[in-house]
Amino acid sequence: MAETEVEPGSPEHLQRHMQWLYVESGAYDSSRGMCRCEHAYKGLGRWPDGVMGGKGWVRTSTHPDCPHHGTVAERERKARHKVQGRY
Repeated sequence: MAETEVEPGSPEHLQRHMQWLYVESGAYDSSRGMCRCEHAYKGLGRWPDGVMGGKGWVRTSTHPDCPHHGTVAERERKARHKVQGRY
């Protein structure tokens, strides 16, 4: 492996994934901190036409203190959705 590559599914691989997801891609507000939930490197399923989704990181549980998925964040999300008429 090249120096910058890491073993898929390794702790360093998860760390790089989280860095990309929460800082580099801008998918989440990184000022809130990183996700504290447990993750696993698992199969991503199969599309209806039979194409395999490969493997990737998925959140397997929700940590109550997670700034993105925890109890407070979920309450805030529900309030936003209610205002937007989603409920």
